[in-house]
Amino acid sequence: MKGKIKTLAIVLRTTRFSESSLVIHAFSEMLGTISILAKGIRKKPEYTNLQRLNELEFVLYEPVEGGMYLYAEGALIRELTKTDDAMNRACAESGAELVAALIISPEELKDIYRLLVTYLEYVKNVERNTLAIFWRFMLRITRELGVPLELRTCGHCHRQGIKPSGYEEQNGFPLCEQCLGEIYNVHGFSPQARRLLFHLPEIGNYLSEFQISSSMAEEVNGFLFRYLEHRFHKHISLQSVHVVLQLLRLDQNGSN
Repeated sequence: MKGKIKTLAIVLRTTRFSESSLVIHAFSEMLGTISILAKGIRKKPEYTNLQRLNELEFVLYEPVEGGMYLYAEGALIRELTKTDDAMNRACAESGAELVAALIISPEELKDIYRLLVTYLEYVKNVERNTLAIFWRFMLRITRELGVPLELRTCGHCHRQGIKPSGYEEQNGFPLCEQCLGEIYNVHGFSPQARRLLFHLPEIGNYLSEFQISSSMAEEVNGFLFRYLEHRFHKHISLQSVHVVLQLLRLDQNGSN
């Protein structure tokens, strides 16, 4: 058996491997997204620590010939999203799921891990429009990974200080109002989405000024994920984001 590794990691999910064993899917500060085989863990007291989005300090055996890491021990550090609010929980899981879906270099892992921990600790206490905090997290991820989404710069004419009026279908670049009417294959934003996107970098100061509907969420999600997919050359679909949209629709239907 190979040597041991000690690493902080956030539990993304677990799957049953056998009557007494689990596979732990986690995002590690040192290793990125990994799978850990925990033999016999379901019969041990520390099994209760392996809840989604808990942070643990794991001691692992290195994998052999491309297999999974093997669990040696794990100490609970903190419960990052202990909340009864369904929307806050879904937005927290969206952030973790997003990070797990991206390709992150070893040099970037610690910064992305710290950013995720900060986001998870913050988002559980947001009182309204939590989805906007997830969108701001997406912006910060693009900056940390060296592909910043500049919302106030037109991706076509490069004019600065704009209010984004829409985006290019091909690459997700934001467009000013003039360029939106001059090029093909574009999507325009509603007035509410334009205003929110302009304020998104500092959205924590404006949360009380917006009411995010499911239709607005769909148009902003379409824009941000199109940009990410273009930059990372892969399709990104997050189950947790679909849950967020379902919660928004239920809330709207309950208010009507």
